[in-house]
Amino acid sequence: MIGSRIRSRRLGAILATALFTIALVPGIATAGNTRSVFIGSPDAQTNAGRLLPSAVTVPATGLVNSTLIPVQVKSIDNQTIAHTILTIDWNKSSNAGLSLNAVQFIDLTDDGIDDVAGCSAGSGTIITCNFNNLPARATRTVGVVVDVASTFVASTQVQPLFFAHVVTNNENGSNTQLFDATSGPWATTPPNTDPGFKVGAFDSDTVLTFALPNSSNNLANTAPSSTNKLQAKVAFDTVKGKIVAITEGQSTDLLYKCPTGLQQACQTTFSQVTAGDGAFPDSPYFTWTLNALVPNTYNKSQGYVVHYPTGAKDSDWILLFKNSSSLCGTDIAAKITAQGHCISALSLTKVDKSTQLLSVTVVMDHQGGLKY
Repeated sequence: MIGSRIRSRRLGAILATALFTIALVPGIATAGNTRSVFIGSPDAQTNAGRLLPSAVTVPATGLVNSTLIPVQVKSIDNQTIAHTILTIDWNKSSNAGLSLNAVQFIDLTDDGIDDVAGCSAGSGTIITCNFNNLPARATRTVGVVVDVASTFVASTQVQPLFFAHVVTNNENGSNTQLFDATSGPWATTPPNTDPGFKVGAFDSDTVLTFALPNSSNNLANTAPSSTNKLQAKVAFDTVKGKIVAITEGQSTDLLYKCPTGLQQACQTTFSQVTAGDGAFPDSPYFTWTLNALVPNTYNKSQGYVVHYPTGAKDSDWILLFKNSSSLCGTDIAAKITAQGHCISALSLTKVDKSTQLLSVTVVMDHQGGLKY
């Protein structure tokens, strides 16, 4: 009899521990709450509890950069979940310099369901999306667009910047279930902690932003100067929006290596642009201007632009300045159809005794890396 009691107590302790462990797993319903819902950035089940905004940097004075915060509510339940409401706080810690973009929120899916039909921006920093009854194994994915002003102070930003939670009714357990997600930091077991999302500090060589849907975009990093030899300017249209990164750096034998056999050696710096999937097959295509300070020995008749697939070692095409076939001519669309890229503008201007300003504009149907 005593042994039986001891075994019963041990079994009860094991079951209690198991139930406690299940209750700690984010997004998983306990025995009393039988509806299984996840919240996070897509895929919400994989990223349960985590919001993963697109990278963004503080812009130059007077400009605005943006970040896209994708928030997904995902059911893995085989029954309809009643009264599902998503709440998003786009400035959880009240950082100065953040504002909700006029676009506000975007349906990030192409499934024929309007995921933002029930969304509205209330007073303050709160967005509410009423999904009503969420069908079995359904997902709803909302993108919130937040602007970062040049006045944002990256060094003193307070986290988490963004927060979301979903509330559902559950007639089989307690009246409501609540699931949370934030943009971090996410503490695991110290010192193994994930710092989560932060706005990047201003950098003269870097622009990280989200290009708004249904818009024409003109983006650039800092103009050339005595301390900044290269500027990249890009222009493109986007229907669905694109995550954009303009970066500059020094090439190596493993990254954007200068081709051999050219009359004039490449300059050491490169420009790299990524914008969404990188494809711009339709007019007005992708226009990329390099403004670069070059030595007075730089010879335009021996000049060129070299293009690389993003992050590649070797180039995939070269446009020589002296070749008429490199120029766009009067029919840019025909030229792009024929070869995919061409030069629409080119100049070389003296700056001082030792320096010239090279400006070359290339129209292309894709992105990548450029050297000159």
